Amino acid sequence: MIQTGSIVLVDPARRERRLAELRHRRMLLRELRDDVDFAWRGLLPADLGGSWRSAAQRGYSERRRELVDELRRACRDLDDALTAVEAAIAAVTASA
Repeated sequence: MIQTGSIVLVDPARRERRLAELRHRRMLLRELRDDVDFAWRGLLPADLGGSWRSAAQRGYSERRRELVDELRRACRDLDDALTAVEAAIAAVTASA
């Protein structure tokens, strides 16, 4: 008998389906994490220096900084989700 959260997996076929589901979820999370990381790096502050900057340029720079922060948080959340999926995979595998 295997227990993952509130799910108890009794037969090997159910265990293998659960492992396949978790591995697929891990793959999707990794792809999403890579996409978010790519977007985050693409928004890192550019050199917008110079002697003159309009209010629109300052607003644009501020919004880019906000987006960078939001994407960093999303990366951390995705890392947490990946850790949880890895733990679930380990639990199912260890109880085989």
